[in-house]
Amino acid sequence: MIDNFKNWVIETVLWAENALAGKSGKEKRKVVIARLSNALFSIIKLPWYLAWAKGFIATKAIGYLVDLACDKLNLLSGWDFSGVKLSPMQVNGLSTVLEFPASVMTTRAGATFDERLDELYNRYGIAPPDVTPTAAPPSVMKDIKLTDNLAIHEIVCKCGCGFDDVEPALIETFQALRDYIGKPIIITSGCRCEAHNIKVWGASNSGHLTGEALDIYVRGLNKLQLGERIKEAHRAGLLPHLQYCYLIKNTKACVHIGVDMKQRNSIWGW
Repeated sequence: MIDNFKNWVIETVLWAENALAGKSGKEKRKVVIARLSNALFSIIKLPWYLAWAKGFIATKAIGYLVDLACDKLNLLSGWDFSGVKLSPMQVNGLSTVLEFPASVMTTRAGATFDERLDELYNRYGIAPPDVTPTAAPPSVMKDIKLTDNLAIHEIVCKCGCGFDDVEPALIETFQALRDYIGKPIIITSGCRCEAHNIKVWGASNSGHLTGEALDIYVRGLNKLQLGERIKEAHRAGLLPHLQYCYLIKNTKACVHIGVDMKQRNSIWGW
């Protein structure tokens, strides 16, 4: 699994360099770590008494791998990997030597990506992996399941920036509600970057900005009916993280749910 994860790191770093062009390196790094953390913890379920370790793993272990990938990609591409597109073989090859010092790689002018990678293999006596690329691999993050009924692509910001740093409490709330209702829940708005939030006239302190809110609907239910089902689930103790729920104006079926801890008069907005 660790080899696959290193591949994810490399592919996500490359994605961020292109998808988040114009943002600072610090901003890109934060998004990359968030995406990789979500992916990792959708596969590895930590017991409640180790929940504290998530932050450490994200900032230390995953951050370390992200920095290694950026370091290697910079040297392999001549300090500009914004336009680099790697084949599955190249990604796998780079992940093989990801943890080795980049300082020993060739810096000779005109060296290609593969030549620089071969130099790293040679310095450490590592045989290049025997991988025959076939078709391009599917998107690493698109189909990552956050729960049995929720995938990352359903909550990602709709502007295309890639922001999908959703809070675990919101993920748990969604799945608990999905299990209670027993029907598919369609998400009309999940995470929002600041630019997209402004575009859709979202509140300046919207829970969507922090990955703590969803706008949802269920086919066959109007918004009042859905709101009442959410109330039922909450009264039954199934939604302990739910902090706010309201019926969205100018829609027939959409409801907002949030786990953000803002001060409110009531959990119910109707």
